[in-house]
Amino acid sequence: MFTALTVQAQVGDPIFKEDFGSGTAQIGPEISDPNFYTTYTYVPTTPQDGSYTIANSTSGMYTGAWLVTGDHTGNPGGYMMVAGANGSPDVFYKRTVTGLCPNTQYQFSAYLLNLMQFDGIKPNVTFTVTTSLGTFTKNTGFIDNGLGWQPYSITFTTPPTGGNITLQMTNSSSSGYGNDIALDDITFSPYGPTLKPGINNSSAPVSSCSAADNTYQLGVTIDPSGFHYTDPAYQWQVGNSTGWADIPGAINSTYQLHQPTAAGVYQYRLVSAEAANITSAQCRVASAPVTLTIKSTPIAQASVSGLSTICYGDNINLMASGGDTYNWTGPNEFTTSQQNPIIGNATEAMTGQYRVMVTTAGCPAWATVTLHINPKVTVAAGPNRQILHGQSVQLNGMATGEGITYHWTPSRYLSNPDILNPIATPEADITYTLHVISAAPCAMEIDSMVTISVYDKIVVPNTFSPNNDGVNDTWKIAALDTFPNSITQVFSRYGTLVFESKGYPRPWDGTSKNGKLSTGTYFYRIDLKNGKVYSGWVLLVD
Repeated sequence: MFTALTVQAQVGDPIFKEDFGSGTAQIGPEISDPNFYTTYTYVPTTPQDGSYTIANSTSGMYTGAWLVTGDHTGNPGGYMMVAGANGSPDVFYKRTVTGLCPNTQYQFSAYLLNLMQFDGIKPNVTFTVTTSLGTFTKNTGFIDNGLGWQPYSITFTTPPTGGNITLQMTNSSSSGYGNDIALDDITFSPYGPTLKPGINNSSAPVSSCSAADNTYQLGVTIDPSGFHYTDPAYQWQVGNSTGWADIPGAINSTYQLHQPTAAGVYQYRLVSAEAANITSAQCRVASAPVTLTIKSTPIAQASVSGLSTICYGDNINLMASGGDTYNWTGPNEFTTSQQNPIIGNATEAMTGQYRVMVTTAGCPAWATVTLHINPKVTVAAGPNRQILHGQSVQLNGMATGEGITYHWTPSRYLSNPDILNPIATPEADITYTLHVISAAPCAMEIDSMVTISVYDKIVVPNTFSPNNDGVNDTWKIAALDTFPNSITQVFSRYGTLVFESKGYPRPWDGTSKNGKLSTGTYFYRIDLKNGKVYSGWVLLVD
């Protein structure tokens, strides 16, 4: 069977490909391949009729008549075959290929270029394939000028016994002005159905991150306009530094691919042939490759400047590295896209785990850092106290914080200066200071003071003015609160009880249960419950 057409269908890896090499010199060396034959004579200069040269440019050759061109790929150093054609059917190119597979289609192709800038005799090249069953030919027809490089090919099927063939391109035009031609990328390859591969039903490149654990389905569709194998077989391949390698066991038209873990660009393709020929590279067609790009997952790092324990009120200096973008989250609804954020005025609510998402090229990674915010250190020595001489009073100190110690100064007259609530029995008025010291790394000291006033006797004021001016607004009876069982009573001039208190924890403010009392004189009785009773009058004024 024989068919000729322009290059467009599926081919396999070339059994041979003549691209004539490349070099920096305009003229390249003569073709020395023993399997190559031509009736044209090699010349290391501009070729005349019946000669050829190998060149990477036609610059300076028949200026004004020939195109100035390079090889068909556009590679500045790529060589091509440049021929000045004779008027007889001379052979441009001839080669013998041996050991082909039986009943297998192949394609013989080349890129051709009419070198004339304007009208002249147009090249007409005959492709010939000779097998044990006969010789088959096909003409390109006249190749017009101005078309640029054009691909041409011939396909055929080998005999049932396979064997050897001869390939040939012959000049079929007459001599005269023109008929000059360039040839490039002469290829002989297996030929078969068009295979359209994809990853997850798409031919578009796919990318993933090295830390992902994805599985992809490689698949292929066969162009219904092409021919089909009678007994098709398949083999998926992966590209490597030396070419293509079969994937063991991947012998169906679909393949479940578990993504590689190493970053890189991976290419996969499907080769196909009749089942009897699938193991031979000379018999298989190959799909275009599909690409899977595995991008490096960043190595995310998170830390905090200084210690992971932060003192209350200090700054938190978070740091991250390893990516292009950063997104932090943390306690107390903290979020930011800064790489190295600073959180001011640290509080206990900021204790916990801070997590950063580090991203490069679309690939994320995460890192965490756990912080402990030392709680705020507080101190309160308690309210000022009043006692009678010879009495004792318990101080009501309070302190909060982590790893704190405390003590009172001065220590005299205290039952224990190293506890918060010592018993004080001073001989005279005295001020005590409660010192609270926090441990490292947040070492600091804060103080609070309390004054104890010592009276020789209970002094009952006879006047106060509850007018909320901040001066003498309550009936303050010094040291009365040191008698917790005492009973204080106040009566109107008619003998009505208007105020009563046990222990006198709060001074009387001039009100009764019925509200604010009117100005005037009131009478009191204070029973200390120790045998002493005080009585008298008190004037309530505005």
